[in-house]
Amino acid sequence: ALGPFKPSLLEGGWRAVSTPQTFEADTLYEKINGQADQYMKFGFQKLTVIELERPSTGRLLDVFLYDQGTFEGSLGVYQEQRGGRATEQFEGVHYTPNVIGAIGMSGRVFFHIIADAPDKSIEVMTRRVVMALARLGQQGAPPTGFEILNGGLGVPFEQIGYQPSNVFQYRFAQHFWFGDLEGTEDARIFVHTAKTPSDARQLYD
Repeated sequence: ALGPFKPSLLEGGWRAVSTPQTFEADTLYEKINGQADQYMKFGFQKLTVIELERPSTGRLLDVFLYDQGTFEGSLGVYQEQRGGRATEQFEGVHYTPNVIGAIGMSGRVFFHIIADAPDKSIEVMTRRVVMALARLGQQGAPPTGFEILNGGLGVPFEQIGYQPSNVFQYRFAQHFWFGDLEGTEDARIFVHTAKTPSDARQLYD
């Protein structure tokens, strides 16, 4: 009962507390009341919660897997929750560790690992979850806007963001990528991929 993960995740004396819980868009508020709007804004699809425990030390750890529907959806949530903190990367999984777990993204999935207290075993399990997410191979090819900024222009991952709506406070401007340009005074570059050339021209006009 480990959701998408294999039983090997439980090495080191861990065990699953219960069958993974799942929450859809209409029940997400039951689990994270007060934060649900942030996930909904970026295309939330489903939340899977996996509860683990290590009886020998009494440690508890929960893994929240938010299926945001798209790469940009999970990155959007991650950038808002990361708050400018540094990121680490393992085989396409980007994450920000802390003393009781981590937050991060793997393809369309934003994840939150949270334990009840700091412990060496928590650090080990956090890394193991990140590696397990990488093995699932759900990263896929990043969207064109991200690739232009990251692969084409060399903008680092940490300096790339995404907004789905009301970009520049204009309601007609949606689905924009933006990257901070190094060596400049707060300059940014924006990229939008329209559905058709005529749509791009209309937005430009």
